[in-house]
Amino acid sequence: MTYRIQFAASKDDVAAEEKAWHTLTDALDRQAVESTCSEVATRPGSSRTPILLLPPALGARFTQRGARSGASSHPWSETSLGQLATTDCRHVVVISSARAQGLSYRNPGFLDETTKRATKNVEARAWRAFEKAVREACATNPHQPLVTILRCAPSLELPDPFGGFFRKKSLMTWLGFDPPIQLLSTQELVRVLIALAKEAIPDQHADQAPRQHRQFYVAPDDAERLSSICRRLGIRRLVMPSAIHTLAGKTSTCDVQLRGFLRRTWTVSNRALLKQLNLPSLGRMQGSVPAASSTTDSFGFDQATVARLSRWVLEPARRFYWRVESRGVEAFPKAGPTLLVGIHRGYLPIDAMMFHHLVARASGRFVRTLIHPALVKMPWFSIFLPAIGGRIAAKSNAERVLEDGGVLGVLPEGAGSAMIETKNAYPLQPFLSIEFARLAVRFNAPIVPVAAIGPAEALPVFKRINWRWWRKASGWPTLPIGFLFPFGPPIPLPSKWHIVFLEPITPLEVDGKNDEARAQALAQLVQQRIGSRLESMLAARKSRWRGNVL
Repeated sequence: MTYRIQFAASKDDVAAEEKAWHTLTDALDRQAVESTCSEVATRPGSSRTPILLLPPALGARFTQRGARSGASSHPWSETSLGQLATTDCRHVVVISSARAQGLSYRNPGFLDETTKRATKNVEARAWRAFEKAVREACATNPHQPLVTILRCAPSLELPDPFGGFFRKKSLMTWLGFDPPIQLLSTQELVRVLIALAKEAIPDQHADQAPRQHRQFYVAPDDAERLSSICRRLGIRRLVMPSAIHTLAGKTSTCDVQLRGFLRRTWTVSNRALLKQLNLPSLGRMQGSVPAASSTTDSFGFDQATVARLSRWVLEPARRFYWRVESRGVEAFPKAGPTLLVGIHRGYLPIDAMMFHHLVARASGRFVRTLIHPALVKMPWFSIFLPAIGGRIAAKSNAERVLEDGGVLGVLPEGAGSAMIETKNAYPLQPFLSIEFARLAVRFNAPIVPVAAIGPAEALPVFKRINWRWWRKASGWPTLPIGFLFPFGPPIPLPSKWHIVFLEPITPLEVDGKNDEARAQALAQLVQQRIGSRLESMLAARKSRWRGNVL
C-alpha cells in the first residue's frame, strides 16, 4: 500500500502533528489494499512529497506451508512496487520492523545499523525481503528517489502482530527467560516521520551517481523487562518450558516464530537516527498505567537483586565459606570510567561475582562485566547474570559503560581459561584480545588488575572433552568435567580464596608512538603485573583449604 503524506513546515505545529498521525492511523485501520491519503498540509516550495510504504497491518503474514519451508507470502502488492518505479517523489520512507535483524543469543543488545547477521527466522526474512523489494523497485525509477527504511520497534497502538501480544489478557512466555523489550510510542514515531518529511532532499540529476539508501532503527532510548511490561499492562504471564512452545509450533508456525522474540534480547540503538534528524531522544510507550520506579536498567541490571545476593549469599560466603582474604580494594577509584581486569577460573562466574561484591563494599560502585554469549543462552542464567551486572561481550557494550563513567569488568584470557584443568589452572594464559587496553587509552580510564587464587579449587575441572556437537549446541569451546558431574549440580567447594587488587595503572604511565602502541604496552604491563603477583601468591601458599598468603 502506498501513501502520500505531506506534513506542515512548522516544527512547532502540534495541530499538524496530531492531524498527520490521525491520517496515518485512520489509513492503517482501514487497511485498504491500495489508497492515497489526503494531504495534511501544503509544504511551501515543493509539490513532491514523501511516500510512506506500509505492508498490510505492519506485519508479515505467512502461509502455513510457506512458514515451514522458509518462504513467505508477500505482504505487499505489485501495484505498490510499480508506483515506486514511476513516482516523481524525491523521498520514499518505508516503515519496516526491527524484527528484521532476526534472533540470536549473541545479540549484545542495542544493535546499530552496521550489524549484519544471517537469520533463519521466517519473520525476519520476510521483512528483509520486503525491504529488498522496495529498494529494487526504486532503483528502476529514473528520478532515483532517496529511500529511507525505518526499522521500528513494536507499538501497542499499531496493528503489528507482535504488538498484539501486549493487547491480550494473557501471554505465553518462555520459562527462564525475561528479555528487555522496547515499545515505541506512536507520538514518537510521528515526530520521526515529520522530521523526515521536512528534510531537504535535492533532485537527482542524470549525471550524478545513484543515491545511497538509508536505514535507521526507530526505538526508545531504553528498554523494559518483559515481566515489568506485563505487570504494568495487567497481562497475565503464562510461563511455559520450551517443549510446550515447540508443541505449539507444530500447529501454528507463524505464531511461534513471532513468540520467539519474547525469548531473546533484540533491542536496537536509535543513535544514528537521532544524530541524522537532530532529535533529542525517543520515549517509550507508557500505556494506561505509568511505569513504576525501578532499580533495573535497560540491560537488566537490578540493584535490588545485587543487594539481596550480597547480603544473603556473597557476604556469608566471603566470611565463612571461602574465608576470602583481600588486599588493595580500598584504593579502588571512587569515580570516573574504570576498567577491572582479572583472571577467571572455574566454569561458573563465582569469582567475578566476588570481585563485584568486594568493589561494591569498598567504593559503592557496581561493576558491569563482559560475559560470553553462551551464558545467556541457558534459562535463568539469561535473567540472573544481566541482573548482577553481566553484559554480553561486545565493543559497543564496553563503550557504553565507559561513556557513562562506570566500571567495566574484563576477563581478557577468554572463555577457555575458565575451563582449564585445575592442575594447570594458575599460569596466566595469553590475552586473547587487548581491546580493553585500547578502550583505556581512548577514555583515559585507569586499569585495576586483579590476581586471585582459590576459585579454581572451588570448581575443579578434572578433564575437558572437545565434542563438536557440544560446541555447536552450547556455544562453549569445550565440556568441563568437574565435581559431581554427571550425577549432580556443580557445588562449589570451600577452598581458601586470596584476592589482590593491584595498584591502578593509568594509560599515561606507558609510552608509545601512537595510541595502538600505547595500548599494546599497557596490555603487556597489566599481564606482567597479574602474572608476577600470581606466582608470588602460589609460592607462599601452603594449603588450598586454609592459611593466608597476604
